[in-house]
Amino acid sequence: MAASEADGPRNAPCFTDGATTHVDDAIDGMLFCNPQLVELEGRREHGMRVIVRGDWSRDTTDHVAIVSGGGSGHEPAHAGYVGAGMLTAAVCGDVFASPSVAAVLAAIAATARPGGPGALLIVKNYTGDKLNFGLAAEKARAAGIAVRVVHVADDAAVDGGRITGRRGLAGTLLVHKCAGAAAARGACLSDVAAAAEAAAAAVATVGVSLTTCSVPGAPRSRRLDNPHTVELGLGIHGEPGREAITLPSATDLVDRVMTVLSAAPALSKPVEEGGSVPPLALLVNDLGACSGLEQAIIAGAAARWLSSRGRRVALAACIRGMTAIDMRGFSVTIMSLSPAVQELVEAGTEAPAWAPLRRPVAAPRTVPLPRLAAETSGADPWFPGQGGSGPALDGAAARLAARCLWAAAAAVGSSEASLNALDAVSGDGDCGATASKGACAVAAVADASLSRAGVPSDEVSLMRREAMAVGRATASTLLPKFTGDEAKPPSAPTPRGADGSATGSAIGSAAGSAAGPAADLTQLAALLHACEAAVSRSMGGSSGVIQALLFAAAAAAAAAGADGGDGSGAGATAAGARGSDGAVSLAARAAKAGVAAVMAAGGASPGDGTMVDALFPAAEALERVGLAGGSAVEAARAAADAAAAGAEATQGKAAAAGRASYVGTAEAAAAADPGAVAAALWVHAVASVLSDAAMTQG
Repeated sequence: MAASEADGPRNAPCFTDGATTHVDDAIDGMLFCNPQLVELEGRREHGMRVIVRGDWSRDTTDHVAIVSGGGSGHEPAHAGYVGAGMLTAAVCGDVFASPSVAAVLAAIAATARPGGPGALLIVKNYTGDKLNFGLAAEKARAAGIAVRVVHVADDAAVDGGRITGRRGLAGTLLVHKCAGAAAARGACLSDVAAAAEAAAAAVATVGVSLTTCSVPGAPRSRRLDNPHTVELGLGIHGEPGREAITLPSATDLVDRVMTVLSAAPALSKPVEEGGSVPPLALLVNDLGACSGLEQAIIAGAAARWLSSRGRRVALAACIRGMTAIDMRGFSVTIMSLSPAVQELVEAGTEAPAWAPLRRPVAAPRTVPLPRLAAETSGADPWFPGQGGSGPALDGAAARLAARCLWAAAAAVGSSEASLNALDAVSGDGDCGATASKGACAVAAVADASLSRAGVPSDEVSLMRREAMAVGRATASTLLPKFTGDEAKPPSAPTPRGADGSATGSAIGSAAGSAAGPAADLTQLAALLHACEAAVSRSMGGSSGVIQALLFAAAAAAAAAGADGGDGSGAGATAAGARGSDGAVSLAARAAKAGVAAVMAAGGASPGDGTMVDALFPAAEALERVGLAGGSAVEAARAAADAAAAGAEATQGKAAAAGRASYVGTAEAAAAADPGAVAAALWVHAVASVLSDAAMTQG
C-alpha cells in the first residue's frame, strides 16, 4: 500500500541504481566522459574515491599540487575541476559527507612526494571536511610531504560564530582557480597558499532557494513546501538559511541578496592602495535546478544593483558549478579583484567543468538591422506601424478592420489565463500569452495607422474602447463552452435590431468613400501587411507563423480586390457596386487562401485537433453564404458558428498534429485545442463588430 501524505515525507525519487552505489556509478560516467582524468585504485573496494590529472607525475613534477574535495552531491564540484590550471586531485565522499582521512591522505601522497614542491589543500569550512583534511595533512607532513591548508568560508549570510565560522560555498571555485593558476606558473608552496588565501579573503556568497534538495535514498525535507516561500542564505546541503520570506520579484530578491553581500569584506572594504575602488567578479551559480533563463535574469539584476552603487563588474559568468543535487535555487558570489587576483582568475585551465568568466560591457552592443527590399505596403518589415513607415488609414473598410483587430485583441487578451490552462494540459502552457502578445501587436498597428492618418486621438480612443468592450463580451460568452464554467452553450453573435443587411452597407461603403474603392482597399491591404509583419515579429512558435500566413492571404485578397488583378481598380469598383456580396466574396477568398497556406505549411488537416479545425469550417461557411448571396453579417454569423463548432469538436479526441500530438493522456484528449479556441475567439470578435456596425448603420 502506498504511503499517504500523512505518513510523512517520502524518499525522493531519482535516477540511480541504488543509494549505496550512486556515487561510484557517477564517477564511472564522469571518467568515461573525461579520459584525461584517472583514478586511484581501490575505489569500490576501499572507498578511495580520488580523481587525478592523467598527465601528473608526482615523482618528476616541480609544481605544487592542488588538492580539494568534499561530499558528493555538488557536481560538477569537485572532480569536474581537476585539470591543468586548477585542481591536481579531487577527493569524493558520500553524498554530503566528508571523504575519509585515508582517501585524503591517498590523494596527497599520489600528487606530492616527500621533499618535493608540496601540496596545498583547499577545504570548505565544514567541520567534517576540516577534521578529515586536517588530520590527513598532519599525516602527510609526518611522511615528509610539505602541506599547507587554506579554508574557504565565503557564506555572507550566516555566521556560525567564533568556533564554527562561516560555511564554504560556490566562492570555493574561485579559490581553486587562483591557486591552480599560481601553481601552474611554478610558484612555490608559500606563494600558492598566499594566492589562495588572498582569493578566499576577497570572495563572498549568498544562496537562495525555493526548495530543499533530494538526497538519494532519504526523505525529502518539507521545510520549503510552500511554493510562495523562498529561503535566503541557506547552505549547499539543504540546511536552513538566514530567513524564509515571501517570494518577491527577481529584482527585489536580488536587492536583498546584494544588500547582505554588501556587508561582506569584499564589498564593505573596497578601497585599494592609492584610494581606488577595485572592480568585482560576479558569479551566478545554479544550485541544481535553476534554469539558465532565471540565472541570466539574476545576473542582470545583480549587475544593475552594483552599477547603481558605483561598483564595476570586470568579470562575470552564469555557471552550474557548485550544486546541491536538485535544489531549486541559485547563489550569487562576488569577488574583489586586485590586478593580481584578476590575472589568476582569467588564466587558462583544462578543467572540464570550468566556465570562463567574461569581461562584460556596460551596455549591449548593437549592429544595424539588415536592409530588405521594400514590401508592397511600403511598411517597415522590422517595426511595422511605428514612425512614418506604416499605412495611414482614412477609408471606411480600413477603419472597420481596425475595430475588428481591437475587438479580437480584447477577446484573446481577456482569455489569456484560460487559453494557457488549456495549453498546459498537452503543451507548454503559453498559448494564451503568445496569442495575447500577437493580438496586442496588431491592435497597436491599428492605433498607429489611424493616428498617422490624422484621426483625432479622442476619436481613436473611443473607437478602441467600444471595440474592446465588444471583444471582452464575446470572450465571456464563448469561453465557458470550453472551460466548463457553465453548461449553457453560447449563442452566435446577432445584430441588435437589424437583419444584417446594413452591415453590407458598412463594408460596401468602401466603394463610396472619399478616397474611392481602390484606394480604400489598398489601405486595407497595407494594414493587413503591417499586421502580418507585426505578428511575425512579436509572436513565437507556430501561432505566429499561422497568423502571419492568414494576414498575408487577407492582404493579397484585398490588394487583388483593389485592382481586379490588372491594376485597373475594377475589382474594387465591382465589389463596391455589389455591396455586401463583394465584401463576402473578398473575405471568403482571403480566408480560404489563408487556411490553405496554413495547412500546406504545417501539414495539419481538418479533424487533426489543431487550429485548422476552427479555421477551415469558418472559411467554408464564408464561401457558402457568399455563393448563396447572403449578407456580410449572415456570413460572419455562419463563420463564427462554424469556428466554435470546429473548436468544440477538438474535445474528446487526441490531436494528430502539433505539439499536443506527442501527448497521449486522456486528460489531453478531453481538453479543447487552445489554438482552435483562440481562432474561434478571433472569428467571433470580428462577427460581433460587424453586427454592431450593422446596428449602427441601420
